[in-house]
This record gives sequence, structure tokens and C-alpha cells, in this order.
Amino acid sequence: MTITDDLLVRGIARAAALSEQGTPCVGIRRERILCDDRWLPNLRRAPYVTVLAPQGDGQILVEVATRIWQAGTRYRRESLDGKPVRLSDGLTGWHIAYYPGEYGYRADDTEPTATVTRRPLPAEQYQIPPVIPTEERDYPQLAAPRTVDHHGRPAVLYTMATSQTDLSPGWSYVLDADSGFLLQAQFRTGPEYREWTDLVIDCDVPDDLFAWHGSSRDRDRD
Repeated sequence: MTITDDLLVRGIARAAALSEQGTPCVGIRRERILCDDRWLPNLRRAPYVTVLAPQGDGQILVEVATRIWQAGTRYRRESLDGKPVRLSDGLTGWHIAYYPGEYGYRADDTEPTATVTRRPLPAEQYQIPPVIPTEERDYPQLAAPRTVDHHGRPAVLYTMATSQTDLSPGWSYVLDADSGFLLQAQFRTGPEYREWTDLVIDCDVPDDLFAWHGSSRDRDRD
């Protein structure tokens, strides 16, 4: 059995309609991930990374917290204190790097410098309104969807297999019971997960929010 119920379909359809109409949306995305602790000196330089706790075996748990604005193909991802990470005005995209090893970073930059990207929008999992990624929607369900409370919001929990062929427990998804938008995604059990909060639909945003006015360079020159 796969996720084909009305809630999922409604969420995907509504997100697609908002994107097609260019309706401005904003929300906060938090992702907890395990990293090699050798990366700590670099990660501490990123304004959107918070170091949480050691997990053993040279692993450290960090949280990546960003605010995402989107209106069709116009896009802005920023740290919670407003430092831009990725932007698009609908035609041109920019990525701003903050630490060594990150794409586009150069140690000789004297100010934040953007690298022009080849596509205006990032991967689906970084867009809003959030929905279950396309390639994971048809994974077999391991249990019937059930109603849960998610930070005080009525929600529905779906437990999925790892893949079409691996039927061991894999992804679990929490969808808002009203909109069908994705609130949380977690792979198996453990400390890693993605979560979306503070989602506002049809918000007021200035056009200037989606443009980069600092220094930039074309990626093909690097």
C-alpha cells in the first residue's frame, strides 16, 4: 500500500498551485544531522549552524536552521538572523558560502561573495510549502496512517519502507491534518530529522528580498 489518500494529494496539489500562482510563502526549516567532528572549526563559521552534542565515534550532532521565502521561482534562504544563503529573482540564482569546504567558498574573499548557480531553485526538500519528496511518495507504507499531535497541531503520521525493494522501516512523515503540508521527516530512529515551523501563506514580501546586490562571480570561472 502506498500513500494515495486525500490528505497527501491535497497537500501536493495546494503546494503546486501556490507555486504556479507565485504566492509568497515563508517558513522556518530546521534539520538535525550528524557530522564528522573534524568539520567543527568550519561549521562554527556558518551563521545557520548550531553545534548540539557529541554522539560518539567522532560524530557530532548539529542543527541547521534557516528561514525560507518563496514565491514561484523567486527564492530566499537565510539564517535566522537574516544572512542570505541562497537567493533567486526568478531568473538568476546565487549561493553564498561561509566556510572552507563549502561550494563557492574562497579564503581571499574580503566580503560575502555569491556564486551564480545554474538553476534558480534548490532541491525540492529545501522548497516551501514543504511536501514529501517526489521519489519517496510511492514507497510502501508499513502501517496505516494515524492521527498525532505535532507541537499542538493536529497531524497525521505515515511510516514508510526504506525503498520500493527494502521493506525495513525507513522514512516517517508527519503531515498537517488541514493543509497536507509536511511538518517533519525522519529516517528510521535516531537524532536526525527535518522539521518545518512558522509557515505563513500569502505573506507580504518586498521584491528586493529575492535579489543579491553584493559581489558575485560565475561558477564557470572557478
